[in-house]
Amino acid sequence: MSFEAMAWAAKQSCKNSLTKLVLLMLANYSDENDSTYPSYKHLSVLCECNERSIMRAIKSLHEDSLISVEKRFTDTGKQTSNRFILNVFRGDRIDTQRVTNNTLNTIRVIQEDKTKRGDKYAPEFLEWWNAYPRNDGSKAKAYEIWKRVVDKDINARDLFLKTCKFKRTTIDKDKKFIPHATTWLNQRRWETVDEEQSINKNKNQLAG
Repeated sequence: MSFEAMAWAAKQSCKNSLTKLVLLMLANYSDENDSTYPSYKHLSVLCECNERSIMRAIKSLHEDSLISVEKRFTDTGKQTSNRFILNVFRGDRIDTQRVTNNTLNTIRVIQEDKTKRGDKYAPEFLEWWNAYPRNDGSKAKAYEIWKRVVDKDINARDLFLKTCKFKRTTIDKDKKFIPHATTWLNQRRWETVDEEQSINKNKNQLAG
């Protein structure tokens, strides 16, 4: 069990009590990488409900970017239980100075504190950088733009969640068609993420 994941899950807002319970169960079974792979059947037993309700809860958590879902297969190609990854934003935790980043001002405090200690990048940026689907560009330049963005336009946690949503729209997309992180930030692409996700969903429905 990851205590940090449990603490994070407890603070998240979910659509209903069952969805919150499922999130807590996933956190309870998560490893050091915030991932777990219980079956829908096992989750239904833990939550005392049917599998269809669990599937709806998982879909809700995925749509809200609280978790990512990866399909898993055996060596013979048979599908097995999914891998669920909690999109834990550890910038929400309390640091050694008892300062949280629940507000824009506290994000600045944390960044300044990390700089004084000699850290090159703030941990919140590193989490965002690792979540972005293409990070082969200039990390240092992206960091400078990221600091400006979270200082003036959008808080770090919301930017992280928008990025997780954007990442889902790039699945199976050739990397060369995904903008560099610096471009994505400079062009304020996070503002159109929900629109792009809706367009892709409609395309999938038409194709299906």
